Order: sequence, then structure tokens, then C-alpha cells
Amino acid sequence: MIDGNALETWSSELARVLADALLALRNRIGHAEIRAFAIDCYPWHGSIAFSVLTSEEVRDDPLLDAVEEMAAWRYYDFASTPDGGTPGIDALGEVMRREYTSATDAGARAAVTDAFLEACAEAAADSMVSAVLETFVRADNFWTRVAQPDE
Repeated sequence: MIDGNALETWSSELARVLADALLALRNRIGHAEIRAFAIDCYPWHGSIAFSVLTSEEVRDDPLLDAVEEMAAWRYYDFASTPDGGTPGIDALGEVMRREYTSATDAGARAAVTDAFLEACAEAAADSMVSAVLETFVRADNFWTRVAQPDE
């Protein structure tokens, strides 16, 4: 299992990558109001998905205002691109995948998943990320979510 210092470093790097990805998205969507921000964590696949839901999408289809519909959001997994996505995100995912696949049993894999979920939540709450999120126009009922989608 990844030690606490390495996990803290991983979370700090994720915060930097996330802040960069959010800034690039904000530059793409301008003043569009956002309703939600979510991070999905998939240690078994070694991937992390950043997603944003706009208020316009919710006005057009109120059913999208549910985390279960995230894959249908216009800006689902916005940091991934055909050319490899946001710099650094693949390396962070590989660390998760390596830790998960080296776990010896279901309990150890659950512990790895929980540790990375917590690290993702810490990254989402990082001051760098908060500062970028504050540059977006956010709905009054803006919400965030960090989870692994299988539970």
C-alpha cells in the first residue's frame, strides 16, 4: 500500500493537474454557468475523470442534474483527449492502477480505493483548485462530488 507521504504528494500533484485542467475548461466555456463538478476515481483502471455540468444542460434536460447521468454531460471527462489528455493525469492514474493491482486481496484493494478516493477529495478541496473554481460562474445550487462510480 502506498505510504502516507507518497499519497500526499500524489494528491498535491492531482490538485495541480486538476487546477490546470479546470483553467483550460474555463477558457473554453467562458461565462457559462456551471451546476456541478465531479471527480470519478477508478483505481482498478488507473484513470481519473473530471466532469462539469452546465446550468444550460440542466435547463435543456433536467434529468442530467444527477450524478448517475454524468457520462451524458457535455463536459464529462473533460481532461481526457485523444492525444493523451491533460499532462500528468496518465502518470497519476498509473500509480493508482499499480497500487490497486499489487494489493493482495479484496480488503487490501478496498483500502487502496478508499485511500485514493480520500486523496482525490483532498485535491478537489485544495486552495489551487478552489481558486480556479471561483473564477467560474457557479449556480446558486452548485454541487461537487468525488467518488468511485461503482458504489
